[in-house]
Parts: sequence; structure tokens; C-alpha cells
Amino acid sequence: MAYREILEHLGYKEGKEYLERIEYLISKEDAVRLVALNVANDLFGSPITFNYRDYGYVSPTTLRYISTALEIANHFEVSSSTSIVEIGCGYGGQAAVVSRTFGVKDYTFFDLPQVLDLINRYLQVIEPGLVVKRGNFGQKTKSWDLAISNYAFSELSRDLQLNYLEEILTKCKSGFMTMNSGVSNKTGRSTGKLTIDEIRQHLPNLRIIEEAPLTGPDNYVIVWGEKN
Repeated sequence: MAYREILEHLGYKEGKEYLERIEYLISKEDAVRLVALNVANDLFGSPITFNYRDYGYVSPTTLRYISTALEIANHFEVSSSTSIVEIGCGYGGQAAVVSRTFGVKDYTFFDLPQVLDLINRYLQVIEPGLVVKRGNFGQKTKSWDLAISNYAFSELSRDLQLNYLEEILTKCKSGFMTMNSGVSNKTGRSTGKLTIDEIRQHLPNLRIIEEAPLTGPDNYVIVWGEKN
């Protein structure tokens, strides 16, 4: 229950805002199709869902994952051959949406062992074609096409952030990471974390863009390696 409260804290209003963003990024017809495709995320685990008229009952968290997937596609070429690494993977919902939407199968997960066990169980049910590849810091020759993190990297301690930068993120050709520390500190989240200038020393080509919809006063997104 405690882990559910960490991962599933969005209400009807936030879900509606993500739907509006989805409809901004693609047509209404495509949005209905994409939500219908990914509502499979809600079939396991009894998530909290709301009725969004043309879309039926959907979890706001699933809508956030769909919106994030579309934002990623807006900046990068994502296909079935894209290799992805995600830092802080929740219960696997973002990975499932990315896999289902773009056909991605090469997906590496970095999280706590217990969380990875949960993700494996979840994906076995709702997206069995996506194998849980457990990441580790000893993969000296491994590289990825795209890095994803939904707030998790920005909530790590400085030391862990540095480890991820040096051993994982600098080995990624591109990245899309939603952040809640490193620039401002209205919530206190930036205390004990790397600043954006320190992160830029490792990822000199990163660019800051706005989070849409904005869900916190310190929030922003960093991207690097965008398509031309």
C-alpha cells in the first residue's frame, strides 16, 4: 500500500490535463486509439481509474505514461530497434506503454531488487513480450539509444546521481528525463542534489524544456541527442 501511494497519486484533474496534452500532440482520433491500446496497463493491480467520456475508465497514471511517450516521440526517433534504459521504473507502467506504442523490446531497468521483482510480475501479465533486463553498474561496454527517467534520477542523492551520470547516462545517445531538483528549490528537493550546471558538465548538450503539464514548482525536463 505504501509503494502504491508513492506511484499512484494522481487524481481526475491531473488525468484530464494529461489527456489535453495528448490531444495537443496528436489528433483526437489517434488519441482515442492510443489510449485504448494502452488501457491494458490498468488490467492488473486494481489501479484507481476515472471515466473520461470518449476514453472510458482510465488511470491518470496511465495517461501520464502515454503523454510522456508522446513527448519522447516528439524529440526522438523511437522504433522497435531502439534500446532504452530507464532509471527508477515504478511498477513498469512507462516501459509497458513505450513497448506497446513503439514496439520497443530492448529495455533495461535500473531500480531496487524488490521493485524489479514487482515489475517482472506486472509485465508478465500485461506485456509479456517485454523482458525485464536488470541493469547493473558493471556493464562497462553497454550503451543505449535513449535514457528515460520520470523524476527518479532527480530524487537520488548526489553520489548516486554521479554514479548514474558516469556509468549510465553518458553512455546514452539521447535522453528524456523529467526532473524536480537541480534548478530551483521551492520545495526543498534540490538540497543535497546535483545542480543543473553540474549535470551539464557530464551531458554538455542537454537542453532544458518545460514540463507539460507542469506538475510541480521545481519541475522541468532535460533532453539531449534530439532528432534533427
